[in-house]
Amino acid sequence: MTISNQTRKTLWARSGNRCAICRTELVTKIVSTNRQSIIGEECHIVAQKTDGSRGNSILTSSQRDHYNNLILLCSVHHKIVDDHPEVYTTEKLAALKATHEKWVSEKLSPTFESGIKKHDWVVVRKIETGQQLLKILGGSQLWHFNNDDFQEENEAEIVADFLQELEDYMNMWSDMGIKQRIQTQSEFDQRLHDVVALGFLVYSCQRSETWTFGGIKDKFLMAYVFVLRNNNPLVRRNGKVDELLGINKAYKGEFAPFILYKHS
Repeated sequence: MTISNQTRKTLWARSGNRCAICRTELVTKIVSTNRQSIIGEECHIVAQKTDGSRGNSILTSSQRDHYNNLILLCSVHHKIVDDHPEVYTTEKLAALKATHEKWVSEKLSPTFESGIKKHDWVVVRKIETGQQLLKILGGSQLWHFNNDDFQEENEAEIVADFLQELEDYMNMWSDMGIKQRIQTQSEFDQRLHDVVALGFLVYSCQRSETWTFGGIKDKFLMAYVFVLRNNNPLVRRNGKVDELLGINKAYKGEFAPFILYKHS
C-alpha cells in the first residue's frame, strides 16, 4: 500500500506546512533561484513495515498508510524519530501530532477565499438517509461540523457520538472498500434516526474551496454538516420543504463562508 493523494493533502493541510516538532516551514523558497524546496516528510507513527522503527503493531498495511498513523516532520526530525524509537514512541508521536494540529488550528488561522457573490445561493441538502450523507462526505479533505446547543445530557451524548462517527468515517474513507461503505450507510441510517428523534434536523453539503494553510494555497473539497433543532428560526417551513437560511449570521466567526443556504 501507499499513502493516497487525499491522505497526503489532508496531512499537509492540517499540519499547516510545518514540522510537528520544530514547526519549521516545510516548503521554502530559495531567493536566488525563485524556486521552492520541499523539506517535509510524511512519517509513519507505527512503521510502514513490521521490521521498521515502531513496527510491532496489529495494524494492517493499509491502516499504516492511513492519515491517523501519519505525522508531518522535517527531514531532520524524521531521522531523529526513526533513530530513537525508545524516545519517540507511538504514543508520544500521536500526542505530538494532536498538539501540533491543535496549534495550527488556533494560531495559523487558515483563510478562505470566497468566490460567492452577495446574492448567490449555496445548496445544502436536508439529510434523511445514511446514503445521502456519505455521498456528500465521501472524498472530502476538510470538514466543519456545527450544532445547536443541547438542553439535556442525552442530547449531547447522541449528537456527539453521531458527529464523532462522521469524523472517524472521514478519516477512514480512502481506506474503506465498497462493502465497508455500504455497511456504514446502514449504520448512519440508525444514527440519523436517533438524532431526528430528539427533534433535530441534519443538513450537509460538499464543495470545492480555496484555502491557505501556512502560506500554501490550494483547493480542497470541504464538507459541512449542521445539526439544528427543528424549531431553529433558521429552518423555515415552506410547505413540505425545509429551507435553511443565513447560517453565516448564526455561526459568525467560524468556518461557514456562506451567504445563504437553501434546501434542495
